[in-house]
Amino acid sequence: GSIFRSNGKIFPTEFINKLKFNDILEAPIQIIYASRTHSQLSQVVKEFKSTDYNRMKITVLGSRDQLCIHPEVKSLENSSDKISVCREKIHRKACLFYRNFEISKPDIVKLPSMDIEDLVKTGIQKKFCPYFAARELKEKADIIFMPYNYLLDAKARRIHKINVRKSIVIFDEAHNIEQQCEDAASVMISSLDLAACLDDTTKVMQWMINSKSSEDSSTISTDDNEENNINTNALTITQDQISNLKLKIMKLEELLDEMKTTKGNIPSPGDVAFKWLKNAEIDFTAQGDIQQLQDINQFMTARCNYNIRHIIILLAF
Repeated sequence: GSIFRSNGKIFPTEFINKLKFNDILEAPIQIIYASRTHSQLSQVVKEFKSTDYNRMKITVLGSRDQLCIHPEVKSLENSSDKISVCREKIHRKACLFYRNFEISKPDIVKLPSMDIEDLVKTGIQKKFCPYFAARELKEKADIIFMPYNYLLDAKARRIHKINVRKSIVIFDEAHNIEQQCEDAASVMISSLDLAACLDDTTKVMQWMINSKSSEDSSTISTDDNEENNINTNALTITQDQISNLKLKIMKLEELLDEMKTTKGNIPSPGDVAFKWLKNAEIDFTAQGDIQQLQDINQFMTARCNYNIRHIIILLAF
């Protein structure tokens, strides 16, 4: 048969075709269509359905803000809180919609092309989780629609298991990409954020003290204020660790005030932020300060239904 020559080596055409065919079987080529907003994606999906290509399998990726139908999670205002409570409920097998999603996977992958609104309506009717359904549909989709940040943010790509290798990527209104990249790699923090973070940390410390006192005295607290009677046994962080965290946050606040005095409220490059955190001795190791803040955040949002957005402001780094 015919031959294919590459770098001085000669291969039969049949061998080359076999390689290409196996390659396709292992990783089917997908089209990734990215736009700035979900409303724009909804419009694109609507137009797509009216074309002759509507037989192709599609999915639209979104966040829990758009796709979660659990009443308690939906009621939370902050996205980070929604993520924490959702994960906690899944871990405790306390989410009916996720359990139904696991059971209904074979039927979910057979669903017709839907935008986010349609998927949410179907999830409500059939009582399965639209958020995880969209991620499941992604695996077999010919076209995946998603917001810019899902594609440009490395962390978002890992979470949603987005592989751009061997994919056709289309950016709608590509002139916005530069700004989107800047936004994805930037964070804004103020003295007020750190002050509120200190207040929240102090609150957790007080809960830990109250909880330990109740255990030591073997008595039931008579304090009618539920917020003062939080059992902190589920916390993995110790009282000494949270005290140390508070000192570091106070140091961050002090350093930030110094920066504002010398430079004012102006944008700074990323290395300045990391130097700022390093000067406050923030520990970035796997079990360090950031992980401890995440543990506190998950505990408070899942068990106390308490909005502690301020305590996780550091996680943006």
